Amino acid sequence: MSVFAAVILCAGLALEVCLIAVLLWKGLWRCYPYFSFLVLWIVVWNLLWFIFPPSEYADFYWKIDTVDVVLRFLVVWEVFRHIFPRSSALNVLFSRGFAVVIAGLVMLAVGTVWSYHTYSSTRSVATALERSFSFTQAVLILGLLLAARSYGLPLGRHLHGISVAFGVWASLSTANNAMYDLMHSFLPYWQLLRPLSFVALLAVWTWALWKGSPISFIADRPVPAAALDTWTENWNRTQTSLGKVKPS
Repeated sequence: MSVFAAVILCAGLALEVCLIAVLLWKGLWRCYPYFSFLVLWIVVWNLLWFIFPPSEYADFYWKIDTVDVVLRFLVVWEVFRHIFPRSSALNVLFSRGFAVVIAGLVMLAVGTVWSYHTYSSTRSVATALERSFSFTQAVLILGLLLAARSYGLPLGRHLHGISVAFGVWASLSTANNAMYDLMHSFLPYWQLLRPLSFVALLAVWTWALWKGSPISFIADRPVPAAALDTWTENWNRTQTSLGKVKPS
């Protein structure tokens, strides 16, 4: 392991320990259980680096990263359930369309991965998986932030820091992997930008949760019956139109 990699690993572990400490000390793990589980997974993942010999680092990284890209959807779900709690009337307006978007983006991500079946190396398949799912997660976070802004819902420092930092990091990850696929000469920069951006993500998360601002729970906001009826009618009309579309 190079000196740079060791410094990045130690910095990441230090920030992860701080993040776990904040979640436990302030009791935020009860408010953000899915996010806390992801943070715990990241800590365990990084601690495993000290078990494997350096010759197995690459193989271990790409195998674990396959699990990691799926677990990152926990951040998306955490943000969604706080912005649109189940008891909220806004959940009725937004959840149906959001479920369709999730299904479409996940299928797109899976399809993109399978389209790279001609890749001869495992690393290429792994970068395709990373790029596709990171793009999906970035789009979902962006959609949630735009929906919250559209409905005038305050996020608070915690949710704002978690969602914005994750969205930016997922976007950078998508761009990095895309550049690596297009130009393998980009590998040295990819190896530099990815760990640095991840450490920055941990730093922003720690800073956002460390601040003493109270958690801004989204209160249930009444939705006019006319608006709900209009949205339901338009949604049913959309489903009917989609049902009439037949594949050629």
